[in-house]
Amino acid sequence: AGTGRDGTTVNVTRKIGPIGINANIDNSANDSAVQVFVGNATSRTTTITSTEEGVHAETTGNGSVTTTLGSHVTIDPDNYGVYNYAPGNVSTVNLGSHDSITVDDNVVPGSDNTNIGVYAASDVTTGSAVSVNGGTNDTIVVEDTNDHDVDNGIGIEALDSAIGNASVSVNMGNSLSITITGDNSVGILAS
Repeated sequence: AGTGRDGTTVNVTRKIGPIGINANIDNSANDSAVQVFVGNATSRTTTITSTEEGVHAETTGNGSVTTTLGSHVTIDPDNYGVYNYAPGNVSTVNLGSHDSITVDDNVVPGSDNTNIGVYAASDVTTGSAVSVNGGTNDTIVVEDTNDHDVDNGIGIEALDSAIGNASVSVNMGNSLSITITGDNSVGILAS
């Protein structure tokens, strides 16, 4: 949602493109944080429809990366609903209540093996590496409307790929719904 000239909240819809919202720091010497905030409505819907990724937030530096969805956000891409990567710091994704992420492998013709609702990753070795948090009544669907089979689909992936003892956490609210149909698919993968 955005703010109109008179101060009222207005609905915002992002139309088809490869990435709905793309927030990156491409300078490895820059340790600033990347922060993305999408929607803040309690009853209106913010919609992102894109061909590859709904929200892409990433840094090549050592800053943290945080993506926060307000309530009633709808995201509908082919590969990632939310992609969040902080190689040298904490990667955090916060969902509001009544958010809907639908990853459809058929948006871009031809099946692939990248179909993830929420992806949050880091490479730190100690402390908190990845945190995914949800509100109530969130819905994640990973599907292929062409052949109805999404192999290797993942609803939520929280990943710290470094060797060490850093923590990875997924804390979702009540009435979370994750729906995936396909071989080797996983609702929540945290490692």
